[in-house]
Amino acid sequence: MIQRIQSLYLVLAITCLAIVTAGTAIFSHEGKDFLMVFSVFGIEKFDAANKSIELISYPYFMSTIILIVLSILCLLSYKNLKNQLKLIKLISTIYLMLLLLLFLFLFFAKFSDNAQFPSLKLGFYLLIFGLPFIFLAYAGIKKDKNLLDSLNRLR
Repeated sequence: MIQRIQSLYLVLAITCLAIVTAGTAIFSHEGKDFLMVFSVFGIEKFDAANKSIELISYPYFMSTIILIVLSILCLLSYKNLKNQLKLIKLISTIYLMLLLLLFLFLFFAKFSDNAQFPSLKLGFYLLIFGLPFIFLAYAGIKKDKNLLDSLNRLR
Protein backbone atom coordinates (compact mmCIF):
# COMPACT_ATOMS: atom_id res chain seq x y z
CA MET A 1 0.00 0.00 0.00
CA ILE A 2 1.29 3.46 -0.78
CA GLN A 3 0.80 4.79 2.76
CA ARG A 4 3.60 2.59 4.04
CA ILE A 5 7.19 3.78 3.72
CA GLN A 6 8.44 0.38 2.54
CA SER A 7 6.27 0.77 -0.55
CA LEU A 8 8.22 3.89 -1.42
CA TYR A 9 11.50 2.03 -0.88
CA LEU A 10 10.34 -0.78 -3.16
CA VAL A 11 9.29 1.70 -5.85
CA LEU A 12 12.71 3.36 -5.67
CA ALA A 13 14.46 -0.01 -5.96
CA ILE A 14 12.24 -0.97 -8.91
CA THR A 15 13.09 2.35 -10.58
CA CYS A 16 16.83 1.79 -10.16
CA LEU A 17 16.56 -1.74 -11.55
CA ALA A 18 14.37 -0.62 -14.46
CA ILE A 19 16.87 2.04 -15.52
CA VAL A 20 19.67 -0.52 -15.44
CA THR A 21 17.55 -3.04 -17.36
CA ALA A 22 16.90 -0.44 -20.06
CA GLY A 23 20.52 -0.85 -21.15
CA THR A 24 22.42 1.68 -19.09
CA ALA A 25 26.16 1.01 -19.12
CA ILE A 26 27.48 -0.55 -15.92
CA PHE A 27 31.17 -0.11 -16.63
CA SER A 28 33.45 0.42 -19.59
CA HIS A 29 37.04 -0.15 -20.52
CA GLU A 30 39.07 1.89 -23.00
CA GLY A 31 41.94 0.46 -24.97
CA LYS A 32 44.17 2.06 -27.61
CA ASP A 33 41.76 1.59 -30.49
CA PHE A 34 38.61 0.21 -28.88
CA LEU A 35 36.02 0.78 -26.19
CA MET A 36 34.27 -2.07 -24.37
CA VAL A 37 31.00 -1.32 -22.60
CA PHE A 38 29.37 -3.77 -20.18
CA SER A 39 25.60 -3.53 -19.70
CA VAL A 40 22.99 -6.06 -18.59
CA PHE A 41 22.86 -7.37 -22.15
CA GLY A 42 26.56 -8.20 -22.34
CA ILE A 43 29.82 -6.67 -23.51
CA GLU A 44 29.77 -4.55 -26.63
CA LYS A 45 33.03 -3.64 -28.30
CA PHE A 46 33.33 -0.40 -30.28
CA ASP A 47 36.13 0.72 -32.61
CA ALA A 48 37.74 4.18 -32.72
CA ALA A 49 34.90 5.52 -34.91
CA ASN A 50 32.35 4.46 -32.26
CA LYS A 51 31.03 1.70 -34.51
CA SER A 52 29.98 -1.56 -32.86
CA ILE A 53 32.38 -4.38 -33.72
CA GLU A 54 31.00 -7.26 -31.67
CA LEU A 55 28.55 -8.10 -28.90
CA ILE A 56 29.18 -10.85 -26.38
CA SER A 57 25.81 -11.59 -24.82
CA TYR A 58 25.29 -12.46 -21.16
CA PRO A 59 21.84 -13.23 -19.72
CA TYR A 60 22.43 -10.73 -16.89
CA PHE A 61 19.23 -8.87 -17.79
CA MET A 62 17.16 -11.92 -16.84
CA SER A 63 18.14 -11.50 -13.19
CA THR A 64 17.23 -7.82 -13.16
CA ILE A 65 13.86 -8.58 -14.78
CA ILE A 66 13.23 -11.30 -12.18
CA LEU A 67 14.10 -8.82 -9.42
CA ILE A 68 11.70 -6.24 -10.86
CA VAL A 69 8.85 -8.76 -11.11
CA LEU A 70 9.45 -10.07 -7.58
CA SER A 71 9.60 -6.52 -6.23
CA ILE A 72 6.29 -5.66 -7.90
CA LEU A 73 4.75 -8.84 -6.44
CA CYS A 74 6.10 -7.88 -3.03
CA LEU A 75 4.67 -4.40 -3.42
CA LEU A 76 1.25 -5.77 -4.35
CA SER A 77 1.09 -8.36 -1.55
CA TYR A 78 0.77 -5.76 1.20
CA LYS A 79 -2.22 -7.53 2.79
CA ASN A 80 -0.25 -10.66 3.61
CA LEU A 81 2.82 -9.60 5.57
CA LYS A 82 4.08 -13.15 5.99
CA ASN A 83 4.30 -13.67 2.21
CA GLN A 84 5.66 -10.18 1.73
CA LEU A 85 8.44 -10.87 4.23
CA LYS A 86 9.33 -14.11 2.42
CA LEU A 87 9.40 -12.30 -0.91
CA ILE A 88 11.61 -9.48 0.33
CA LYS A 89 14.06 -12.02 1.79
CA LEU A 90 14.18 -13.78 -1.59
CA ILE A 91 14.65 -10.44 -3.37
CA SER A 92 17.50 -9.40 -1.10
CA THR A 93 19.23 -12.77 -1.54
CA ILE A 94 18.98 -12.61 -5.34
CA TYR A 95 20.08 -8.96 -5.32
CA LEU A 96 23.15 -9.74 -3.21
CA MET A 97 24.09 -12.66 -5.49
CA LEU A 98 23.65 -10.38 -8.51
CA LEU A 99 25.97 -7.78 -7.03
CA LEU A 100 28.49 -10.42 -6.01
CA LEU A 101 28.56 -11.76 -9.56
CA LEU A 102 28.96 -8.23 -10.87
CA PHE A 103 31.92 -7.57 -8.57
CA LEU A 104 33.52 -10.88 -9.50
CA PHE A 105 33.09 -10.09 -13.17
CA LEU A 106 34.42 -6.58 -12.67
CA PHE A 107 37.58 -7.62 -10.85
CA PHE A 108 38.44 -10.87 -12.61
CA ALA A 109 37.50 -10.12 -16.20
CA LYS A 110 40.37 -9.69 -18.58
CA PHE A 111 39.55 -7.01 -21.10
CA SER A 112 42.98 -6.49 -22.58
CA ASP A 113 46.65 -6.94 -21.80
CA ASN A 114 47.00 -3.73 -19.82
CA ALA A 115 45.86 -3.79 -16.20
CA GLN A 116 43.82 -0.58 -16.27
CA PHE A 117 40.73 -0.73 -14.07
CA PRO A 118 37.41 -0.29 -15.93
CA SER A 119 35.59 2.99 -15.39
CA LEU A 120 32.31 2.73 -13.50
CA LYS A 121 29.18 4.09 -15.15
CA LEU A 122 25.65 5.10 -14.06
CA GLY A 123 24.30 1.54 -14.13
CA PHE A 124 26.83 0.42 -11.51
CA TYR A 125 25.83 3.18 -9.13
CA LEU A 126 22.12 2.52 -9.66
CA LEU A 127 22.62 -1.16 -8.81
CA ILE A 128 24.48 -0.18 -5.65
CA PHE A 129 21.86 2.45 -4.68
CA GLY A 130 19.01 -0.05 -5.11
CA LEU A 131 20.35 -2.42 -2.45
CA PRO A 132 19.80 -0.13 0.59
CA PHE A 133 16.25 0.49 -0.60
CA ILE A 134 15.61 -3.26 -0.53
CA PHE A 135 17.00 -3.53 3.00
CA LEU A 136 15.01 -0.51 4.19
CA ALA A 137 11.87 -2.09 2.74
CA TYR A 138 12.73 -5.32 4.57
CA ALA A 139 13.13 -3.41 7.84
CA GLY A 140 9.77 -1.66 7.34
CA ILE A 141 7.95 -4.91 6.55
CA LYS A 142 9.56 -6.62 9.55
CA LYS A 143 8.54 -3.69 11.78
CA ASP A 144 4.93 -3.87 10.55
CA LYS A 145 4.82 -7.62 11.09
CA ASN A 146 6.18 -7.29 14.63
CA LEU A 147 3.65 -4.56 15.38
CA LEU A 148 0.74 -6.66 14.16
CA ASP A 149 2.01 -9.70 16.05
CA SER A 150 2.23 -7.70 19.28
CA LEU A 151 -1.29 -6.36 18.74
CA ASN A 152 -2.59 -9.89 18.18
CA ARG A 153 -1.01 -11.01 21.46
CA LEU A 154 -2.94 -8.29 23.31
CA ARG A 155 -6.31 -9.58 22.07
